[in-house]
Amino acid sequence: MRQPGRWVRLAALVAGILLAATACGTQRSGGGQSPGALTDKPTTLRFLWFNRPPAKALEDFANSGYRKIRPNVTVDVQTVPVANWHDSIFSQFEAKRTSFDIAVLDSQDIGGAVSGGHVLDITNFARSNIDLQAYDSYLLAAYGQYP
Repeated sequence: MRQPGRWVRLAALVAGILLAATACGTQRSGGGQSPGALTDKPTTLRFLWFNRPPAKALEDFANSGYRKIRPNVTVDVQTVPVANWHDSIFSQFEAKRTSFDIAVLDSQDIGGAVSGGHVLDITNFARSNIDLQAYDSYLLAAYGQYP
């Protein structure tokens, strides 16, 4: 039997990694844009995930806890039925036009997303910015490895 707390911790980990990696503006010196600079402009981050309780937990966590740190950032977790989830994400990846900013991938699909060039490797970012010891190593291994 799965513990509900594990899903909340997983949602928090995913939210932390993805929000930290993406909740930045793109302000450049000289008025242009560059990745990594924080912005105070209102920003909505759109996640796409399959319709399960952790999706709602991620949205609730981000819009309550994360907004205390970055009040200009709103998180919108869009969900699709589990049966349509893979096709919804990967057809958008292939079209190179998405209705989402961040796709929460299932572990068996990470390899296809990496090999297709649709996701970035954030291993070094996570090691530098997140206390990975705070999470069960089995959880991280199951979610973070791909074939």
